[in-house]
Amino acid sequence: MPFGAEQILGWNNLTKSVQLVADGVPDFLPKPFFTTKEEVPFDKAVYVESFGMRKLARKVPYGAPGQATTKLQLAERDIRLMNFREILPLNNELVQGFRQWDKYELQQKGAINQIDYHGRGVRARFDNIRKAALTSSLAYGAMYFDADGYLLPTSSGAVQTIDQGIPAVNTGAITDVDGSTTILNAQSWATAATPIVQHLRNLHALALKRSGRKLKYAIFGKNVAGYLAANTQANAFFPYMNNGNQASQIIMEGKVPDGFMGLEWIPAQSAFFEQENGTIVDQWPADNITFFPEVTTDTYTLFEGTTMVPTLIGITANETSAFNSFKPVVGMGAYAKSDEFSINLNYFDVFLPRFKAANSVFILDTTP
Repeated sequence: MPFGAEQILGWNNLTKSVQLVADGVPDFLPKPFFTTKEEVPFDKAVYVESFGMRKLARKVPYGAPGQATTKLQLAERDIRLMNFREILPLNNELVQGFRQWDKYELQQKGAINQIDYHGRGVRARFDNIRKAALTSSLAYGAMYFDADGYLLPTSSGAVQTIDQGIPAVNTGAITDVDGSTTILNAQSWATAATPIVQHLRNLHALALKRSGRKLKYAIFGKNVAGYLAANTQANAFFPYMNNGNQASQIIMEGKVPDGFMGLEWIPAQSAFFEQENGTIVDQWPADNITFFPEVTTDTYTLFEGTTMVPTLIGITANETSAFNSFKPVVGMGAYAKSDEFSINLNYFDVFLPRFKAANSVFILDTTP
């Protein structure tokens, strides 16, 4: 079949390549959640929990002996870190040459750009799961996984749940120490007349009673800023904050002003991830706020475990040299295993974001 001149002699100018979708899931959480770390060998650890004394000394007559008092409590907490692995098989990249994406020239070493491209994508999966797992813990107090090991956006369909241990009384409408009164007192934040400022005052007081720690962060869903903007009591405060500039921030930008009621407000509306079938799922309930104390090693730790990685694959002199060829790698890592037909890139991560003082964390549903 003859070809036309255009098919033989025609050409298209090749411009720079374009990345249509950027790597990664939103990075909106405070950096201490990712930098407050501790290394543990393999995937198991135990830490000691101590309890502060808040009771009072007893009055006795002058010169009288004191009475026996109680000792402080101690407890142990066992934790098991999560293990993630992915394998990227490379085969046709070894036997087929690919052109560069912006030139009609062979890629360096035939396919090295192609390999870098796919490898970067797998690495992004591991960065994403760390962010998404922490976001799930903050949004729901737990991480939910399906039978294939994928993180789920909610508890629906979960076959494994990793719970942070937040007390039930610290969630929903949040129950006060009397066991019956709730912080919201059946008053929805969606109603303009609801005393939101008083609710937050009460919550600050409750946090000190329950854990002895002050609240620092308020991570909120997409509806919360609107509730505050329309709230009569909250609006009375805004004109006095930063010469009134904070009032325009909440109205014009949809943000809750930092410092409002002594808290650092962090919008979580952008929290999402893409499921394996391509579906985009939101991670944060629209009406919820998670209150968290200052991130220290007493309240939170990102535990990183170790993975034994082979540095030599093949025949060795004896079992000792074979065992000694393995080296421990902390947290996230990768290695390649090859034969004459393929290369398998093995990626791994062992970690656990852990709320170590779970009674200091509160998850408020503003419209119960």
